[in-house]
Amino acid sequence: MQALMTLLKCYIGTGILSMPKAFSDSGYIFGVLGVILIGFLCNLCIHMLVDINEILMTKPEQIPCDYQELAQLSFENGPKRLRQYGRLSRRILTICLCLSQTGFCCAYAIFIAKNLLQFMNDINIGYWRDDDVIYFLCLLLPIMIGLNFIKSINHLSIGSLIANIVQLTSLLIIIYNLVTNIPNIGDRKSFNYRLPQFVSTTAFTFEGITVVCIIIIIIFFENI
Repeated sequence: MQALMTLLKCYIGTGILSMPKAFSDSGYIFGVLGVILIGFLCNLCIHMLVDINEILMTKPEQIPCDYQELAQLSFENGPKRLRQYGRLSRRILTICLCLSQTGFCCAYAIFIAKNLLQFMNDINIGYWRDDDVIYFLCLLLPIMIGLNFIKSINHLSIGSLIANIVQLTSLLIIIYNLVTNIPNIGDRKSFNYRLPQFVSTTAFTFEGITVVCIIIIIIFFENI
């Protein structure tokens, strides 16, 4: 259960709150089809990742691998002409992960800071301009650094459960506003031209594949 709560929180991030904007970028027909397709591909990749990890674990003294190690071992156990690129693939993947995770963290930090700023203005605690978001980012920094020192999945699961409840509540509020006073569907576009924005937002929503291997490792060692 702890692993499930953590996986849900990592795999379905706050990007899901931007899905209404994504649907406006794609149109309602392509939006529905696109979400199903991208969600299917993301889940397929996760199942393949877990299957490869299990195959490699059948070897003697082999423990679950993290994302980078899995890439290296996949090359080293793959076709002969690709085995020499095992270490190179690990380095390239590490660089790509650092860049992508930095971008994700920046997006999440700005998302939280902007919502805090808007909340403070709504409850009339001071007057905050958009440029003042830097102060909220500084306020969040020590909290985020502290959360990175939590290593036990049992401790993380509590925060993940609370976050999932809050996120579900936010989704219900969004859905309620979407279905209230629904405009004529004929006034809405079935297809739109801003497909790159739709694909990037939807892919960002399902961006937790790198966490899967880490959770497998944690469960493996906690069950020893």
